[in-house]
Amino acid sequence: MYLGGGMKSTTIVFDCFLYTLILNFQYAEYEQVVVEDRIEKEKARRKAEAEAEELKAAVRVRSNSQHIYLLLLHIRRDKHFCPASFIIHVLIF
Repeated sequence: MYLGGGMKSTTIVFDCFLYTLILNFQYAEYEQVVVEDRIEKEKARRKAEAEAEELKAAVRVRSNSQHIYLLLLHIRRDKHFCPASFIIHVLIF
């Protein structure tokens, strides 16, 4: 196809160049949005993991304290208490 002179072909090349620049800027913007979204998701995942670990630790502490409380009640009622067995129970549980 004949463009009819140098001016039209130069305009077409320039238009293609501008279109390419616009696409590159749009791609960069979209890429930035994707990266920011990934960062937000990672922060949310880490926060959820930290909360789960905190809950797990709290349950463990409560369970251990209840177990020790029950052992102390048993010791109070038991006339033949052995301190070594108490230490072994505390270390195991």
